[in-house]
Amino acid sequence: MRLGPGSGVVIVVVIFAATGIGLYAMLALNPQQAPCCGGATPVPFAFGAPTEQVSGTTHWYNFSVQASSGGLRLNDLSFQVQTPSGSVVATTGWHLYAVNLTEAVVGVYTWSSGSWSSGGSTLLSTQETIVLETTTSLSGDHLVVIGGGGFQGTVSTTIP
Repeated sequence: MRLGPGSGVVIVVVIFAATGIGLYAMLALNPQQAPCCGGATPVPFAFGAPTEQVSGTTHWYNFSVQASSGGLRLNDLSFQVQTPSGSVVATTGWHLYAVNLTEAVVGVYTWSSGSWSSGGSTLLSTQETIVLETTTSLSGDHLVVIGGGGFQGTVSTTIP
């Protein structure tokens, strides 16, 4: 079998690495939308290490965007929370939103539909922080970000 340009076979490598400063991953662009070369173009996407704030029974988990490019929009991302064993955690009554540097909400994610109810066309940049608000401690669970649209792959980070 011949691989490479013109072969009709596309090889996509997705790299995940946890570092001391955050979680880095590559979401791969669908070949049909690749700007050149007929193959997948990797798009860098990175969160910083998550932080938690607690007030009474409310927990806020903040995931700052450290890197994003290639036209990645909020609509290209969906989310799950999973236990360490991989079970999906029920999200009833939870809120997830994207805020900018002035803490203005630029996007609201709806867990029940798995989509952004507002701000979905917003380009994801280092100006945003993804905020997960719950009334449950999620310490030790994992936030899983799932690429959609023209981007494929998953990113998982442990919640503090």
